[in-house]
Amino acid sequence: VRSSGTYDDNFEGGGWRMVSRQQADLLNLFDILPESEKEKLIDRLKGQNELYKEAFQNMLAAQKRLKNQ
Repeated sequence: VRSSGTYDDNFEGGGWRMVSRQQADLLNLFDILPESEKEKLIDRLKGQNELYKEAFQNMLAAQKRLKNQ
């Protein structure tokens, strides 16, 4: 997948990223969604990511409190 710049057959150049089979499946499924559903999915995934970040931060804070006791 080329993430930036113009097309270049030299896969060693900047901007190229190898994707796994799972990521390729996700991209293929995403491509067939209507635009309105794409936006909803992106928003939902961003929201989930924020929840995971918050949970991780809470876990780190709890570990820090336990170490300081």
